[in-house]
Amino acid sequence: MNHVTQAKRALKALLIDRLPGKLLQADLEAADGVKTPVPYETHTTDKNGLGGFPAIEIIATSSSPKTDSYAQVYENRVVVGFTLAGDDEETLSVQVERYMWAIRKIARDTLLAPDAIVGPIDSAGEQYTPLDNRPSGVESPFVKGGYIELLMTTVE
Repeated sequence: MNHVTQAKRALKALLIDRLPGKLLQADLEAADGVKTPVPYETHTTDKNGLGGFPAIEIIATSSSPKTDSYAQVYENRVVVGFTLAGDDEETLSVQVERYMWAIRKIARDTLLAPDAIVGPIDSAGEQYTPLDNRPSGVESPFVKGGYIELLMTTVE
């Protein structure tokens, strides 16, 4: 069995544990009055409908065996997507940028063992989603998000 599932679960636990502190650090260092909300929900799959915002989805996109090893070593590409909602476009953009920074800082060079047999995590591409409108009459009329691709090595 490829251990990408265990790696995603360990990453979820790591983000639940450390993301609130990193977001607070980003807010305090910026000293601009913007408060970034902590995640409302975190999933290890992509969801058709989210129950609340901010939401995080941790999705495996590919796993490839490394051929230069006697052990069964895999490089896994895992995407951490996040979606936030708000009523001010500029504030929402700042919050999304802080999520990207915080997730990158937490994930890069982190060893998730013993929860999963996984090597250090590195970050790859990052992408921001365009601002979108929610149905009229909702409390937070705008949504915006992003995703960061993480490279995780696992051993069977």
